Amino acid sequence: GAFTNVPGFVIPFSLKGNQTVIFIGQQSHTPATVNFDVLPYTPNAQPSTYGGRPGTAVTFYVGGFARSEVVHIYVGATRTSPGTMVGCFQTDGQGNAMSVGSYAIPTSAHPGQLSFTLTGSKSGASAMATIQVMPALGPTQSAPAAPFTCSLDKK
Repeated sequence: GAFTNVPGFVIPFSLKGNQTVIFIGQQSHTPATVNFDVLPYTPNAQPSTYGGRPGTAVTFYVGGFARSEVVHIYVGATRTSPGTMVGCFQTDGQGNAMSVGSYAIPTSAHPGQLSFTLTGSKSGASAMATIQVMPALGPTQSAPAAPFTCSLDKK
């Protein structure tokens, strides 16, 4: 009654919570069950700077996302909207990435906190990062940015 050379299996990203695998004996037809929990991803994100003035570039250091997944960066999230996508990047084989998703604080940014939501496209998990926007030292000008499109998304 032992297992030998049992192949592993990949748990799909959509599988969550308590799960049961049922093994059925080839000769005895007797079932044996194994229960396990699929825990949620709990990613984290750190901005490259605590804050800055308009024009300052911000990148992110992340961990805990799914391996090799595309992560989208949003600003202005609400309860009903993910916000505006401003960047994206792909994690490595361990779900980490360093100095990714460069975002320049726009001239239209008001002084105060600016929050980012980073959301994995496979895992659906999100991490938050916040910076402090400081007032510009003088008049600033920049052309309006075109809406961001992630080149890593499959068409």
